[in-house]
Amino acid sequence: MINIARSVRSLMMLLTMMLLAQVGLGQATLPVSRTAWATEPTGWTNSGCTHRNTISACSGSDATIFDHTGDYRIVYFNAAPNQLVFKLKKATMSGESKLVVEQSANGSSYSTIGTFGTATGATAITDCGSIAISLSSTTRFVKWTYTKANGNCDMDDVSISAASTDATLSALTISSGTLDPTFASSTTTYTASVTNATSSVTVTPTRNQANATIEARVNSEAYSSVTSGSASGSLSLNVGDNTIDVKVTAQDGSTTKTYTTTVTRAAAAPTLSSPTVSSIATTSATLGATVTANGGATLTARGTVWGIAASPTGNALAEGSTTVSAFTHSRSGLTANTLYYYRGYATNSVSTSYSDDGSFTTLPLVPTVGSGSSATASGFTANWSHPTMGSESYTYTVEVDDDNAFGSVNATVSSIASSNISQAITGLSASTTYYFRVKAVNTQGSSDWSSTSDGIATSTPSTPTISASGTLSAVSTTYGTASV
Repeated sequence: MINIARSVRSLMMLLTMMLLAQVGLGQATLPVSRTAWATEPTGWTNSGCTHRNTISACSGSDATIFDHTGDYRIVYFNAAPNQLVFKLKKATMSGESKLVVEQSANGSSYSTIGTFGTATGATAITDCGSIAISLSSTTRFVKWTYTKANGNCDMDDVSISAASTDATLSALTISSGTLDPTFASSTTTYTASVTNATSSVTVTPTRNQANATIEARVNSEAYSSVTSGSASGSLSLNVGDNTIDVKVTAQDGSTTKTYTTTVTRAAAAPTLSSPTVSSIATTSATLGATVTANGGATLTARGTVWGIAASPTGNALAEGSTTVSAFTHSRSGLTANTLYYYRGYATNSVSTSYSDDGSFTTLPLVPTVGSGSSATASGFTANWSHPTMGSESYTYTVEVDDDNAFGSVNATVSSIASSNISQAITGLSASTTYYFRVKAVNTQGSSDWSSTSDGIATSTPSTPTISASGTLSAVSTTYGTASV
């Protein structure tokens, strides 16, 4: 019979809890405070408990009495709680008697938050001593259930405080830059500026209410927990505007406030590398470089500069595009046979940056061919005029051929000093018409060949003439002495 009664009581308790949880009726309004037990206020459920007069009370005129195994009380309330406080008297409890206190979010699944009495492992009861237990913010039910070995337990002065709804900060600082405006708890929007060298920051928020929780994120990434009064994790910054959110959640678990700081990281100057040169001619060349980064700001120009001294900034010419990439373009207006320094450049809103120096020497100009002179049976003298050009060192090369198309060159003389404007050509055949041409050569390369000279004929050797009277033993000739 006792077991049947207990089963019925348990079933009724379960049905009551389910009804309260599902229908949402009969909720007590936080804060809860109860010191009278003769009648049940809204939100309270009693199964088996009675009440007694002043002798059992801690305050007021009565207390509730747990006198049988399975006696229980439940309070169902309407909002997130903070703390449960109540008082007990152990009265006549002894042996394995205990009062178990539980909390639940839904009225059907409970977790134990305290055990009091004389049972093994239970917290001993100090008559009318306040017992304070923190509650989860999701808790909506608190239940006291008695297990009796001997005697009874009295309870009085039950209170449940509401969870705080304070989701404000009392302080907020940033590791770099300065918040604008100055922090105030009621102000939730700020700005700050940092240099380009600042690639990350931390924020240090301090909560106004001790049970609030704090999270931080940057640029809509996932939130990370922050300990009140301590620096957050590193928050990476892009160049430009970055949104840092500090979200405070009140103890009630639902009230939130977000403090937003827009941190502007300054752009940097562009960066470049790899100056390049190609197609070098006498007065032009193709120059280029590679823009490796725009510094976080849109390029307004890129191009090349050149000069006759290192680290040039003059003679700038924009290439036309503003992308981050390699580029080349043709440069003209140069002087032949001249050493030039050049660099790539790129400009954004911060400044203009340059690549490392490159250098090259323009090709020499073509000499002006002259006429051959001083012909002999085995050679002649080639003549030409200096070109007017830059001061880099150079030499001349002369080619000679009996074919004015220079299909098979008969003689080549190279490394002729630039101060010379003529060169003796030897080792040629007699009675042959020859042609010559000249080019200038420097460290970069050579000019084109000059035009082909007019033909110049080597001379024909003369025939010896002998005249004598008497006896002749030897004849001296142009070609030596002949015996006869």
